[in-house]
Amino acid sequence: GSRVVLRPSRATAMLEFLLQLDNEKVEFASEKLGEEQCTTVVKIKNTQKDKYLYKIKCTSNELFRIRPPLGYIKPGEAEAVKLIFNADKPVPESGKHYFVVYYRKADGDKAPRSAWSGKEPEAMKRLYINFSKKKKEEKKEEEKKEEKKEEEK
Repeated sequence: GSRVVLRPSRATAMLEFLLQLDNEKVEFASEKLGEEQCTTVVKIKNTQKDKYLYKIKCTSNELFRIRPPLGYIKPGEAEAVKLIFNADKPVPESGKHYFVVYYRKADGDKAPRSAWSGKEPEAMKRLYINFSKKKKEEKKEEEKKEEKKEEEK
């Protein structure tokens, strides 16, 4: 039998994403973005009747940390996962990087890492990252631009 290898762009072949995320995008916003560590939280809620095993990956382990990167979520419960943009990093363009949330139904109580070992996720969702390093003056500039747009309509 030949194995079909799914490229990430063909993710539509996976099941519908059943777990609830409180956000479809990730926002790292800070006046000291790139200088200081910046943390945001994504909540994954299990609205299903079964226990699920999740795993979150990112496009760059140098830029980001995920705490905890994998684990179980019991039915009706939610897991708050910290997504961290490391300090002393150049701030990338928004929309270039993303976190991916994978999950599969749990089968047993093995440690999450070994439970994932050799297993394929059932579904995935990409959360694209927005970076906003805002200084007070920049905010005013943006507001002016917005006002201009409104006037042009």
